[in-house]
Amino acid sequence: MKGLKELSFRIKFWTYDLSRLNVWEEYGVGLSKAIIGEYNIEPKYIVLDPPLSESELAYLSEVARRLVFIMPRDALESRDKFYEVLKRAGIRDEKLLYYLDREIRGFSSLDPLMRDSNLENVECNLAGTPILVVHKTYGRMETNLVYSKEELDELVVRLAHMAGRSVSTFKPKIDSAILPGGHRLALTYRSEISPTSSFTIRKFPEKPWTITKMLVNKMLTPEATAWLWLLVENRLAIVVFGAMGSGKTSLINALMNLIPPDAMVGTVEDVAEFKIAHRYWVRLVARESETIGGAGRITLAQLLAHALRRNLDYVVVNEVRFDEARIWAQAIALGHGGVTSVHAESPKLVFARLKDLGVTPSLLSALHCMVWTWLFKAWRDGRQVRFRRVRAIYDIEVREGEATLKPLFTYNSEEDSLEHGIEDILDCNSARVILETNGWDEENLLAEWERRVNFLRKLADLAGRNPSVAELEMTSLIFKDFYRRNPMRKLRRTRAQASVMIPETSEHRYCPSCGRELPVKGFKFCPYCGQELALSMDTLLNRD
Repeated sequence: MKGLKELSFRIKFWTYDLSRLNVWEEYGVGLSKAIIGEYNIEPKYIVLDPPLSESELAYLSEVARRLVFIMPRDALESRDKFYEVLKRAGIRDEKLLYYLDREIRGFSSLDPLMRDSNLENVECNLAGTPILVVHKTYGRMETNLVYSKEELDELVVRLAHMAGRSVSTFKPKIDSAILPGGHRLALTYRSEISPTSSFTIRKFPEKPWTITKMLVNKMLTPEATAWLWLLVENRLAIVVFGAMGSGKTSLINALMNLIPPDAMVGTVEDVAEFKIAHRYWVRLVARESETIGGAGRITLAQLLAHALRRNLDYVVVNEVRFDEARIWAQAIALGHGGVTSVHAESPKLVFARLKDLGVTPSLLSALHCMVWTWLFKAWRDGRQVRFRRVRAIYDIEVREGEATLKPLFTYNSEEDSLEHGIEDILDCNSARVILETNGWDEENLLAEWERRVNFLRKLADLAGRNPSVAELEMTSLIFKDFYRRNPMRKLRRTRAQASVMIPETSEHRYCPSCGRELPVKGFKFCPYCGQELALSMDTLLNRD
Protein backbone atom coordinates (compact mmCIF):
# COMPACT_ATOMS: atom_id res chain seq x y z
CA MET A 1 0.00 0.00 0.00
CA LYS A 2 1.40 3.39 -0.98
CA GLY A 3 2.71 5.42 1.95
CA LEU A 4 2.79 2.43 4.32
CA LYS A 5 6.27 1.50 5.53
CA GLU A 6 6.87 -2.24 5.39
CA LEU A 7 7.69 -3.85 8.73
CA SER A 8 11.24 -5.20 8.86
CA PHE A 9 13.57 -6.69 11.45
CA ARG A 10 17.27 -5.83 11.59
CA ILE A 11 18.63 -8.76 13.52
CA LYS A 12 21.98 -8.07 15.20
CA PHE A 13 24.27 -10.44 17.00
CA TRP A 14 27.29 -9.49 19.08
CA THR A 15 30.88 -10.75 18.73
CA TYR A 16 34.23 -9.82 20.30
CA ASP A 17 37.90 -10.80 20.06
CA LEU A 18 38.49 -12.36 23.48
CA SER A 19 42.26 -12.50 22.96
CA ARG A 20 42.32 -8.83 24.02
CA LEU A 21 40.50 -9.50 27.29
CA ASN A 22 41.74 -10.60 30.70
CA VAL A 23 38.66 -12.65 31.66
CA TRP A 24 37.39 -12.43 35.26
CA GLU A 25 34.09 -14.23 35.01
CA GLU A 26 31.67 -15.66 32.46
CA TYR A 27 28.18 -17.14 32.56
CA GLY A 28 25.29 -17.94 30.28
CA VAL A 29 22.44 -15.54 29.53
CA GLY A 30 19.98 -17.51 27.41
CA LEU A 31 22.06 -18.97 24.60
CA SER A 32 24.38 -15.96 24.77
CA LYS A 33 27.40 -15.59 27.04
CA ALA A 34 28.20 -12.71 29.37
CA ILE A 35 31.96 -12.34 29.81
CA ILE A 36 33.41 -9.87 32.31
CA GLY A 37 37.05 -8.92 32.20
CA GLU A 38 39.63 -6.20 31.80
CA TYR A 39 41.12 -4.50 28.75
CA ASN A 40 43.64 -1.65 29.05
CA ILE A 41 42.95 -1.43 32.81
CA GLU A 42 39.25 -0.84 32.10
CA PRO A 43 36.54 -3.34 33.11
CA LYS A 44 34.49 -4.67 30.19
CA TYR A 45 31.19 -6.49 29.89
CA ILE A 46 31.14 -8.55 26.70
CA VAL A 47 28.14 -10.26 25.09
CA LEU A 48 28.83 -13.20 22.79
CA ASP A 49 25.77 -14.27 20.82
CA PRO A 50 25.42 -17.54 18.89
CA PRO A 51 26.85 -16.73 15.43
CA LEU A 52 24.52 -16.43 12.44
CA SER A 53 25.27 -16.92 8.76
CA GLU A 54 23.97 -14.53 6.10
CA SER A 55 21.32 -17.05 5.08
CA GLU A 56 20.21 -17.51 8.70
CA LEU A 57 19.95 -13.73 9.14
CA ALA A 58 17.79 -13.41 6.04
CA TYR A 59 15.63 -16.36 7.11
CA LEU A 60 15.12 -14.99 10.64
CA SER A 61 14.22 -11.52 9.36
CA GLU A 62 11.58 -12.92 7.02
CA VAL A 63 10.12 -15.34 9.60
CA ALA A 64 9.99 -12.62 12.27
CA ARG A 65 8.26 -10.23 9.87
CA ARG A 66 5.53 -12.80 9.19
CA LEU A 67 5.16 -14.12 12.73
CA VAL A 68 4.49 -10.73 14.26
CA PHE A 69 1.12 -10.63 12.46
CA ILE A 70 -0.04 -14.21 13.07
CA MET A 71 1.35 -15.17 16.48
CA PRO A 72 -1.48 -15.83 18.99
CA ARG A 73 -1.60 -13.33 21.86
CA ASP A 74 -1.24 -15.98 24.57
CA ALA A 75 1.96 -17.22 22.89
CA LEU A 76 3.46 -13.75 23.27
CA GLU A 77 2.96 -13.91 27.04
CA SER A 78 4.90 -17.13 27.64
CA ARG A 79 8.24 -18.31 26.26
CA ASP A 80 7.16 -21.94 26.53
CA LYS A 81 3.97 -21.29 24.54
CA PHE A 82 5.91 -19.22 22.02
CA TYR A 83 8.39 -22.06 21.45
CA GLU A 84 5.53 -24.55 21.21
CA VAL A 85 3.87 -22.56 18.40
CA LEU A 86 7.17 -22.26 16.52
CA LYS A 87 7.94 -25.96 16.87
CA ARG A 88 4.50 -26.84 15.53
CA ALA A 89 5.36 -24.64 12.54
CA GLY A 90 8.49 -26.72 11.96
CA ILE A 91 11.10 -24.43 13.56
CA ARG A 92 13.03 -26.60 16.01
CA ASP A 93 16.59 -25.28 15.92
CA GLU A 94 17.33 -23.89 19.43
CA LYS A 95 19.42 -21.05 18.03
CA LEU A 96 16.66 -19.89 15.68
CA LEU A 97 14.07 -20.20 18.45
CA TYR A 98 16.26 -18.07 20.72
CA TYR A 99 16.67 -15.27 18.18
CA LEU A 100 12.98 -15.24 17.22
CA ASP A 101 12.01 -15.08 20.89
CA ARG A 102 14.15 -12.05 21.59
CA GLU A 103 13.11 -10.28 18.37
CA ILE A 104 9.35 -10.77 18.82
CA ARG A 105 8.85 -11.13 22.57
CA GLY A 106 12.02 -9.61 23.98
CA PHE A 107 14.26 -6.57 23.69
CA SER A 108 15.87 -7.47 20.35
CA SER A 109 19.68 -7.25 20.43
CA LEU A 110 19.48 -5.63 23.88
CA ASP A 111 17.89 -8.80 25.24
CA PRO A 112 21.02 -10.42 26.78
CA LEU A 113 21.50 -7.36 28.99
CA MET A 114 17.85 -7.39 30.05
CA ARG A 115 18.01 -11.11 30.88
CA ASP A 116 21.11 -10.79 33.06
CA SER A 117 19.91 -10.55 36.66
CA ASN A 118 23.37 -9.32 37.72
CA LEU A 119 22.84 -5.99 35.94
CA GLU A 120 21.17 -3.06 37.68
CA ASN A 121 21.24 -0.41 34.94
CA VAL A 122 21.54 -0.36 31.15
CA GLU A 123 22.58 3.03 29.74
CA CYS A 124 23.08 4.56 26.31
CA ASN A 125 24.21 8.18 26.16
CA LEU A 126 25.10 8.58 22.49
CA ALA A 127 24.85 6.69 19.22
CA GLY A 128 28.13 5.19 18.05
CA THR A 129 29.44 4.72 21.60
CA PRO A 130 29.36 1.54 23.72
CA ILE A 131 26.28 0.73 25.77
CA LEU A 132 27.07 0.97 29.49
CA VAL A 133 25.89 -1.41 32.20
CA VAL A 134 26.01 -1.22 35.99
CA HIS A 135 26.86 -4.63 37.41
CA LYS A 136 25.82 -5.36 41.00
CA THR A 137 29.37 -6.45 41.88
CA TYR A 138 31.70 -4.67 39.44
CA GLY A 139 29.89 -1.38 38.92
CA ARG A 140 29.70 0.57 35.66
CA MET A 141 31.36 -1.00 32.60
CA GLU A 142 31.46 -0.50 28.85
CA THR A 143 30.04 -3.28 26.69
CA ASN A 144 30.67 -4.37 23.11
CA LEU A 145 27.15 -3.27 22.12
CA VAL A 146 27.24 -0.24 19.81
CA TYR A 147 24.29 1.18 17.82
CA SER A 148 24.34 3.52 14.86
CA LYS A 149 22.18 6.63 14.96
CA GLU A 150 19.40 5.01 12.92
CA GLU A 151 19.56 1.75 14.89
CA LEU A 152 19.33 3.66 18.16
CA ASP A 153 16.30 5.63 16.91
CA GLU A 154 14.56 2.35 16.11
CA LEU A 155 15.52 0.87 19.48
CA VAL A 156 14.13 3.74 21.58
CA VAL A 157 10.87 3.67 19.58
CA ARG A 158 10.66 -0.05 20.31
CA LEU A 159 11.37 0.49 24.03
CA ALA A 160 8.72 3.21 24.24
CA HIS A 161 6.21 0.93 22.54
CA MET A 162 7.04 -1.92 24.94
CA ALA A 163 6.33 0.47 27.82
CA GLY A 164 2.95 1.39 26.32
CA ARG A 165 4.09 4.89 25.37
CA SER A 166 4.88 6.78 22.19
CA VAL A 167 7.76 9.06 21.29
CA SER A 168 8.22 11.45 18.36
CA THR A 169 10.04 14.61 17.35
CA PHE A 170 7.06 16.54 18.75
CA LYS A 171 7.28 14.70 22.08
CA PRO A 172 10.95 13.67 22.18
CA LYS A 173 11.36 12.45 25.76
CA ILE A 174 9.90 10.04 28.29
CA ASP A 175 10.82 10.75 31.90
CA SER A 176 9.53 7.57 33.44
CA ALA A 177 7.80 4.52 32.00
CA ILE A 178 7.62 0.87 32.98
CA LEU A 179 8.88 -1.86 30.68
CA PRO A 180 7.79 -5.51 30.85
CA GLY A 181 9.38 -6.99 33.95
CA GLY A 182 8.89 -3.77 35.92
CA HIS A 183 12.05 -2.07 34.62
CA ARG A 184 12.05 1.74 34.69
CA LEU A 185 12.73 3.53 31.40
CA ALA A 186 13.76 7.11 30.61
CA LEU A 187 14.69 8.14 27.07
CA THR A 188 15.16 10.89 24.51
CA TYR A 189 14.44 10.64 20.78
CA ARG A 190 16.64 11.79 17.91
CA SER A 191 18.37 15.18 18.15
CA GLU A 192 15.52 17.36 19.39
CA ILE A 193 16.85 17.74 22.95
CA SER A 194 20.01 15.59 22.89
CA PRO A 195 22.71 14.92 20.26
CA THR A 196 21.16 11.54 19.42
CA SER A 197 18.58 9.23 20.89
CA SER A 198 19.51 7.99 24.35
CA PHE A 199 18.04 5.91 27.15
CA THR A 200 18.52 4.64 30.69
CA ILE A 201 16.90 1.47 31.99
CA ARG A 202 16.87 0.91 35.72
CA LYS A 203 16.30 -2.81 36.04
CA PHE A 204 13.84 -4.24 38.52
CA PRO A 205 14.99 -7.43 40.28
CA GLU A 206 13.13 -10.57 39.25
CA LYS A 207 12.80 -11.53 42.90
CA PRO A 208 12.18 -8.66 45.34
CA TRP A 209 14.38 -7.84 48.28
CA THR A 210 13.18 -9.22 51.60
CA ILE A 211 14.41 -8.61 55.12
CA THR A 212 15.79 -12.15 55.10
CA LYS A 213 17.90 -11.40 52.01
CA MET A 214 19.15 -8.23 53.71
CA LEU A 215 20.38 -10.38 56.59
CA VAL A 216 21.97 -13.03 54.38
CA ASN A 217 23.75 -10.37 52.30
CA LYS A 218 24.87 -8.53 55.46
CA MET A 219 23.28 -5.22 54.54
CA LEU A 220 21.72 -5.42 58.01
CA THR A 221 22.64 -7.31 61.16
CA PRO A 222 20.09 -9.24 63.27
CA GLU A 223 20.55 -6.68 66.08
CA ALA A 224 19.82 -3.68 63.85
CA THR A 225 16.94 -5.46 62.12
CA ALA A 226 15.36 -6.37 65.46
CA TRP A 227 15.44 -2.70 66.47
CA LEU A 228 13.90 -1.54 63.18
CA TRP A 229 11.28 -4.26 63.60
CA LEU A 230 10.25 -2.84 66.98
CA LEU A 231 9.99 0.63 65.44
CA VAL A 232 7.86 -0.62 62.55
CA GLU A 233 5.55 -2.64 64.77
CA ASN A 234 5.04 0.36 67.08
CA ARG A 235 4.36 2.68 64.10
CA LEU A 236 7.39 4.90 64.66
CA ALA A 237 8.29 6.60 61.37
CA ILE A 238 11.52 5.80 59.54
CA VAL A 239 13.33 7.83 56.87
CA VAL A 240 15.84 5.95 54.72
CA PHE A 241 18.44 8.18 53.06
CA GLY A 242 21.50 7.78 50.90
CA ALA A 243 22.90 8.37 47.44
CA MET A 244 21.33 7.09 44.25
CA GLY A 245 21.79 3.34 43.90
CA SER A 246 22.60 2.78 47.57
CA GLY A 247 19.61 0.47 48.15
CA LYS A 248 17.01 2.82 49.66
CA THR A 249 13.93 1.45 47.86
CA SER A 250 15.11 -2.14 48.31
CA LEU A 251 15.44 -1.59 52.06
CA ILE A 252 11.98 -0.03 52.30
CA ASN A 253 10.50 -3.00 50.44
CA ALA A 254 12.24 -5.31 52.91
CA LEU A 255 11.08 -3.34 55.96
CA MET A 256 7.48 -3.86 54.90
CA ASN A 257 7.97 -7.58 55.68
CA LEU A 258 7.99 -6.51 59.34
CA ILE A 259 4.55 -4.87 59.33
CA PRO A 260 1.95 -6.83 61.35
CA PRO A 261 -0.16 -8.96 58.99
CA ASP A 262 -3.48 -7.50 60.17
CA ALA A 263 -2.41 -3.89 59.45
CA MET A 264 -3.70 -1.92 56.47
CA VAL A 265 -0.75 -0.76 54.35
CA GLY A 266 -0.90 2.03 51.80
CA THR A 267 1.97 2.59 49.37
CA VAL A 268 2.41 5.66 47.18
CA GLU A 269 4.91 5.41 44.30
CA ASP A 270 5.93 7.47 41.31
CA VAL A 271 6.40 4.17 39.45
CA ALA A 272 5.35 0.74 40.68
CA GLU A 273 8.45 -0.69 42.39
CA PHE A 274 7.26 -2.23 45.65
CA LYS A 275 6.48 -5.93 45.77
CA ILE A 276 5.09 -7.26 49.03
CA ALA A 277 2.91 -10.20 50.04
CA HIS A 278 0.60 -8.32 52.37
CA ARG A 279 -3.09 -9.13 52.28
CA TYR A 280 -4.31 -5.64 53.21
CA TRP A 281 -2.48 -3.48 50.69
CA VAL A 282 -3.74 -0.28 49.05
CA ARG A 283 -1.38 0.53 46.17
CA LEU A 284 -1.40 3.99 44.60
CA VAL A 285 0.83 4.91 41.64
CA ALA A 286 1.28 8.38 40.15
CA ARG A 287 0.24 9.03 36.57
CA GLU A 288 1.96 11.22 34.01
CA SER A 289 -0.05 13.25 31.53
CA GLU A 290 0.03 12.42 27.83
CA THR A 291 -1.63 15.71 26.83
CA ILE A 292 -0.03 19.00 25.83
CA GLY A 293 -1.55 20.90 28.73
CA GLY A 294 -0.73 18.27 31.32
CA ALA A 295 -4.36 17.37 31.97
CA GLY A 296 -4.91 14.08 33.74
CA ARG A 297 -1.65 14.10 35.66
CA ILE A 298 -1.91 12.68 39.18
CA THR A 299 0.97 13.53 41.51
CA LEU A 300 2.37 11.82 44.59
CA ALA A 301 1.07 14.69 46.71
CA GLN A 302 -2.46 14.16 45.38
CA LEU A 303 -2.23 10.43 46.02
CA LEU A 304 -0.98 11.01 49.57
CA ALA A 305 -3.85 13.39 50.26
CA HIS A 306 -6.17 10.67 49.01
CA ALA A 307 -4.41 8.05 51.16
CA LEU A 308 -5.12 10.08 54.30
CA ARG A 309 -8.84 9.59 53.61
CA ARG A 310 -8.38 5.82 53.72
CA ASN A 311 -8.28 3.76 56.88
CA LEU A 312 -4.54 3.07 56.68
CA ASP A 313 -2.25 1.97 59.48
CA TYR A 314 0.95 2.55 57.48
CA VAL A 315 1.73 5.04 54.72
CA VAL A 316 4.85 4.16 52.71
CA VAL A 317 6.29 6.38 49.94
CA ASN A 318 9.19 5.19 47.82
CA GLU A 319 10.77 8.68 47.75
CA VAL A 320 9.70 12.20 48.68
CA ARG A 321 10.91 15.02 46.43
CA PHE A 322 8.27 17.76 46.49
CA ASP A 323 5.02 18.60 48.32
CA GLU A 324 4.45 14.95 49.20
CA ALA A 325 7.14 15.26 51.91
CA ARG A 326 4.99 17.63 53.95
CA ILE A 327 1.83 15.54 53.48
CA TRP A 328 3.65 12.33 54.47
CA ALA A 329 4.97 14.06 57.60
CA GLN A 330 1.40 15.13 58.41
CA ALA A 331 0.27 11.51 58.00
CA ILE A 332 2.76 10.16 60.50
CA ALA A 333 2.03 13.05 62.87
CA LEU A 334 -1.60 11.85 62.86
CA GLY A 335 -0.47 8.44 64.12
CA HIS A 336 0.11 6.46 60.93
CA GLY A 337 3.19 4.30 60.78
CA GLY A 338 5.36 5.22 57.85
CA VAL A 339 8.55 4.73 55.88
CA THR A 340 9.96 6.84 53.08
CA SER A 341 13.29 7.74 51.52
CA VAL A 342 15.14 10.97 50.78
CA HIS A 343 17.98 11.40 48.32
CA ALA A 344 20.73 12.87 50.52
CA GLU A 345 24.30 11.98 51.38
CA SER A 346 24.45 13.08 55.02
CA PRO A 347 22.03 13.36 57.98
CA LYS A 348 22.27 17.16 57.95
CA LEU A 349 21.25 17.26 54.31
CA VAL A 350 18.16 15.17 55.13
CA PHE A 351 16.89 17.80 57.56
CA ALA A 352 17.80 20.60 55.15
CA ARG A 353 15.90 18.91 52.33
CA LEU A 354 12.86 18.18 54.48
CA LYS A 355 12.81 21.78 55.66
CA ASP A 356 13.01 23.03 52.06
CA LEU A 357 10.13 20.69 51.17
CA GLY A 358 7.87 22.27 53.79
CA VAL A 359 8.29 19.90 56.74
CA THR A 360 8.05 22.17 59.79
CA PRO A 361 9.87 21.55 63.11
CA SER A 362 6.58 20.48 64.71
CA LEU A 363 6.13 17.82 62.02
CA LEU A 364 9.75 16.70 62.37
CA SER A 365 8.94 15.59 65.91
CA ALA A 366 6.90 12.73 64.39
CA LEU A 367 10.08 11.23 62.90
CA HIS A 368 11.86 8.68 65.07
CA CYS A 369 14.57 7.03 63.00
CA MET A 370 16.90 7.66 60.07
CA VAL A 371 18.69 4.84 58.25
CA TRP A 372 21.74 5.68 56.14
CA THR A 373 22.39 3.35 53.20
CA TRP A 374 25.73 3.33 51.43
CA LEU A 375 27.33 1.78 48.37
CA PHE A 376 30.83 0.72 49.41
CA LYS A 377 33.70 -0.09 47.06
CA ALA A 378 36.66 -2.32 47.86
CA TRP A 379 39.48 -4.18 46.14
CA ARG A 380 39.27 -7.97 46.14
CA ASP A 381 41.56 -10.28 44.17
CA GLY A 382 42.98 -7.32 42.26
CA ARG A 383 39.64 -5.91 41.10
CA GLN A 384 37.20 -3.36 42.44
CA VAL A 385 33.88 -4.69 43.74
CA ARG A 386 30.82 -3.03 45.25
CA PHE A 387 28.54 -3.95 48.13
CA ARG A 388 25.68 -2.21 49.90
CA ARG A 389 25.47 -1.76 53.64
CA VAL A 390 23.50 0.22 56.17
CA ARG A 391 26.10 2.74 57.29
CA ALA A 392 24.29 4.04 60.35
CA ILE A 393 20.96 4.06 62.17
CA TYR A 394 20.06 7.21 64.09
CA ASP A 395 17.41 7.96 66.68
CA ILE A 396 15.72 11.34 66.27
CA GLU A 397 14.56 13.62 69.06
CA VAL A 398 13.14 17.10 68.44
CA ARG A 399 13.21 19.63 71.27
CA GLU A 400 12.21 23.27 70.90
CA GLY A 401 12.29 22.95 67.14
CA GLU A 402 15.80 21.51 67.00
CA ALA A 403 16.40 17.94 65.87
CA THR A 404 19.05 15.87 67.62
CA LEU A 405 20.48 12.70 66.12
CA LYS A 406 21.77 9.89 68.30
CA PRO A 407 23.71 7.11 66.53
CA LEU A 408 22.50 3.70 67.69
CA PHE A 409 24.20 1.50 65.08
CA THR A 410 27.39 2.40 63.18
CA TYR A 411 29.10 0.42 60.43
CA ASN A 412 32.54 -1.01 61.19
CA SER A 413 34.27 -1.76 57.89
CA GLU A 414 36.95 -3.98 59.45
CA GLU A 415 34.36 -6.27 61.01
CA ASP A 416 31.81 -5.73 58.21
CA SER A 417 29.14 -5.28 60.86
CA LEU A 418 27.02 -2.68 62.63
CA GLU A 419 28.29 -1.82 66.10
CA HIS A 420 25.84 -0.86 68.83
CA GLY A 421 25.58 -0.19 72.54
CA ILE A 422 22.69 -1.58 74.62
CA GLU A 423 22.73 1.47 76.89
CA ASP A 424 22.37 3.83 73.91
CA ILE A 425 19.37 1.87 72.62
CA LEU A 426 17.58 1.76 75.97
CA ASP A 427 18.21 5.48 76.55
CA CYS A 428 16.96 6.80 73.19
CA ASN A 429 13.76 8.71 72.48
CA SER A 430 12.16 5.88 70.49
CA ALA A 431 12.78 3.42 73.34
CA ARG A 432 10.95 5.73 75.73
CA VAL A 433 7.99 5.90 73.35
CA ILE A 434 7.91 2.09 73.01
CA LEU A 435 8.05 1.67 76.80
CA GLU A 436 5.18 4.10 77.30
CA THR A 437 3.07 2.65 74.48
CA ASN A 438 3.36 -0.95 75.70
CA GLY A 439 3.54 -0.38 79.44
CA TRP A 440 6.96 -2.03 79.57
CA ASP A 441 10.05 -1.42 81.63
CA GLU A 442 13.58 -1.57 80.21
CA GLU A 443 13.87 -5.25 81.08
CA ASN A 444 10.78 -6.04 79.01
CA LEU A 445 12.09 -4.06 76.04
CA LEU A 446 15.52 -5.69 76.20
CA ALA A 447 13.97 -9.17 76.42
CA GLU A 448 11.72 -8.49 73.41
CA TRP A 449 14.62 -7.11 71.39
CA GLU A 450 16.83 -10.11 72.25
CA ARG A 451 14.01 -12.52 71.40
CA ARG A 452 13.80 -11.05 67.91
CA VAL A 453 17.58 -10.97 67.52
CA ASN A 454 17.74 -14.71 68.21
CA PHE A 455 14.85 -15.34 65.83
CA LEU A 456 16.56 -13.37 63.05
CA ARG A 457 19.93 -15.06 63.58
CA LYS A 458 18.38 -18.48 63.15
CA LEU A 459 16.35 -17.31 60.18
CA ALA A 460 19.46 -15.91 58.46
CA ASP A 461 21.35 -19.14 59.14
CA LEU A 462 18.52 -21.20 57.69
CA ALA A 463 18.22 -18.97 54.60
CA GLY A 464 21.97 -19.20 54.06
CA ARG A 465 21.59 -22.97 53.72
CA ASN A 466 18.27 -22.92 51.86
CA PRO A 467 17.92 -19.77 49.68
CA SER A 468 14.19 -20.40 49.03
CA VAL A 469 13.53 -19.37 52.65
CA ALA A 470 14.72 -15.83 51.80
CA GLU A 471 12.18 -15.36 48.98
CA LEU A 472 9.10 -13.20 49.38
CA GLU A 473 6.43 -15.86 49.93
CA MET A 474 8.41 -17.77 52.55
CA THR A 475 9.62 -14.65 54.35
CA SER A 476 6.06 -13.32 54.48
CA LEU A 477 4.80 -16.63 55.81
CA ILE A 478 7.47 -16.80 58.52
CA PHE A 479 6.86 -13.28 59.80
CA LYS A 480 3.11 -13.69 59.64
CA ASP A 481 3.44 -16.78 61.76
CA PHE A 482 5.70 -14.92 64.19
CA TYR A 483 2.77 -12.70 65.04
CA ARG A 484 0.44 -15.70 65.35
CA ARG A 485 2.54 -18.29 67.16
CA ASN A 486 5.74 -18.93 69.05
CA PRO A 487 8.61 -17.96 66.68
CA MET A 488 10.82 -20.85 67.79
CA ARG A 489 8.08 -23.28 66.80
CA LYS A 490 7.88 -21.68 63.37
CA LEU A 491 11.64 -21.91 62.89
CA ARG A 492 11.65 -25.60 63.74
CA ARG A 493 8.90 -26.18 61.19
CA THR A 494 10.74 -24.16 58.56
CA ARG A 495 13.98 -26.05 59.22
CA ALA A 496 12.16 -29.31 58.65
CA GLN A 497 10.73 -27.92 55.43
CA ALA A 498 14.23 -26.96 54.25
CA SER A 499 14.94 -30.60 53.49
CA VAL A 500 11.77 -30.96 51.40
CA MET A 501 11.89 -30.25 47.68
CA ILE A 502 9.36 -27.55 46.84
CA PRO A 503 6.91 -28.88 44.24
CA GLU A 504 6.89 -27.58 40.70
CA THR A 505 4.34 -24.92 39.77
CA SER A 506 1.98 -27.54 38.37
CA GLU A 507 1.87 -29.14 41.83
CA HIS A 508 0.87 -25.95 43.65
CA ARG A 509 -2.58 -25.63 45.18
CA TYR A 510 -4.70 -22.53 45.61
CA CYS A 511 -6.31 -21.03 48.70
CA PRO A 512 -10.08 -21.74 48.74
CA SER A 513 -10.73 -18.35 50.40
CA CYS A 514 -8.65 -15.73 48.57
CA GLY A 515 -7.79 -17.85 45.52
CA ARG A 516 -4.09 -16.95 45.55
CA GLU A 517 -1.47 -19.50 44.58
CA LEU A 518 0.30 -21.03 47.58
CA PRO A 519 4.13 -21.07 47.57
CA VAL A 520 4.25 -24.66 48.88
CA LYS A 521 1.59 -27.31 49.42
CA GLY A 522 0.89 -28.60 52.89
CA PHE A 523 0.70 -25.50 55.11
CA LYS A 524 -1.93 -25.32 57.83
CA PHE A 525 -3.09 -21.87 56.72
CA CYS A 526 -2.85 -19.53 53.73
CA PRO A 527 0.08 -17.07 54.13
CA TYR A 528 -2.00 -14.32 52.49
CA CYS A 529 -5.43 -14.47 54.17
CA GLY A 530 -4.97 -16.86 57.10
CA GLN A 531 -7.57 -19.35 55.85
CA GLU A 532 -7.17 -22.74 57.57
CA LEU A 533 -6.21 -25.42 55.04
CA ALA A 534 -6.83 -29.14 55.03
CA LEU A 535 -3.23 -30.34 54.94
CA SER A 536 -0.69 -29.69 57.69
CA MET A 537 3.08 -29.42 57.36
CA ASP A 538 3.42 -32.64 59.36
CA THR A 539 1.21 -34.40 56.80
CA LEU A 540 3.46 -33.18 53.99
CA LEU A 541 6.68 -34.20 55.75
CA ASN A 542 5.39 -37.67 56.65
CA ARG A 543 4.31 -38.55 53.10
CA ASP A 544 6.13 -41.41 51.39
